[in-house]
Amino acid sequence: MSDSDIKKLQKQLEILETKVSKMEMGEPKKKRKAPSGPRKSNPFMDFGKEMRAKNKDEWKGKPAPEIAKLIGKLWQEKKKETAGDNDD
Repeated sequence: MSDSDIKKLQKQLEILETKVSKMEMGEPKKKRKAPSGPRKSNPFMDFGKEMRAKNKDEWKGKPAPEIAKLIGKLWQEKKKETAGDNDD
């Protein structure tokens, strides 16, 4: 190996060592914005809470996925009704 090859390899080694040292120490991460409190729930979530409260006794003992499907069907029906009301 020639002197120029050795110098190139030494330079590459220095570059790699600096990269590794940065990885070990970790570069400072960007600070996250502080949460401004809980978000407002969307209309579907409000509807779901309302339906669970209204049908609590009727749906008692049913698995959560089945209840979610029922709420989804009710939501779709409600959307169709409100869409029909807007056509007037």
